[in-house]
Amino acid sequence: MALDFDNRVAVVEWLKTEWKRALKRDQGPDETDDFFDLGGDSLASSELVFAIEEITEGRVVIDSFFDMPTLIEMADFLYTSMAEEGQSPARDDEAQHWIIRKLGGFVASWEGGRNQPASLLVGQNTDGARIPLFWVFQSGQEMRRLAVAMGPDQPVYGMRSFVEIVEVEEYTDDLLDVISQRYLTELLNIAGASDFVLGGNCQGGIIALRMAQKLRQMGRAPTSLVLHEWSFSHGSYPEPCALLYGLDSYCAEIYEEGPPQDGPDWRQDFPQNSVVPVPGAHGFFFEPDFIGAFAKAIMTHTSPRPTART
Repeated sequence: MALDFDNRVAVVEWLKTEWKRALKRDQGPDETDDFFDLGGDSLASSELVFAIEEITEGRVVIDSFFDMPTLIEMADFLYTSMAEEGQSPARDDEAQHWIIRKLGGFVASWEGGRNQPASLLVGQNTDGARIPLFWVFQSGQEMRRLAVAMGPDQPVYGMRSFVEIVEVEEYTDDLLDVISQRYLTELLNIAGASDFVLGGNCQGGIIALRMAQKLRQMGRAPTSLVLHEWSFSHGSYPEPCALLYGLDSYCAEIYEEGPPQDGPDWRQDFPQNSVVPVPGAHGFFFEPDFIGAFAKAIMTHTSPRPTART
């Protein structure tokens, strides 16, 4: 469906339709209605965000979208963002479009199910009964091996990190915000109102952390955040966090002897941490000799059956 963003009335009417769909309403809404007053929760918000990203082809940064919760404010936001070519502060730049296209190119070859043809999340074992795991991988091979090792009862949904796309020192806040928001839109559509575990290995953990920080702000924090081979500094996270490291990894010293005085302090950044050693060295955890122990360590942070939030 195409939408004429130069036609303000058309934008308002389109948004009314999407509100009704997300809020599961037969009537209204009025232009002055507040999305959250009408029952907009995190799931409804994610459905609305997904619709907006689809119609705008990802050209609008929606990180602060819900700071303007009335229908007319949201419509004006979209109208202004799309009509003022290259002028709106809410409009994404070409570099951000490029990173999304690049990620899409990588995950296009990943095996698994997708909710939409252009989805950046890929699922395996999706009929499993355990709490789903959402993980930021470096490759599709990592995802396949972990899904097999965890067994058919464990749903695994994979996202891709920035490895071979962006150098780790170039992980800006703006870039992390754009990608984490895109991933969260799909994650919440999949998870619905149920619990889930979120994690990532190495650089993938940087994206997973940013996602968890945003989810906490939404009142939708994962049951656990799992970071493997974490040696970075990207802010704190006060909710439960498991820090996995390899016994033969360069990270072992950080967790066995304590954080270096001139480096990131995982004890302060993750006050509810649990440190979990696993066999192996960096780059080998997804190999046959080590993947079983790695999968078992992650699975200790999921429960046997999903529990719906009330």
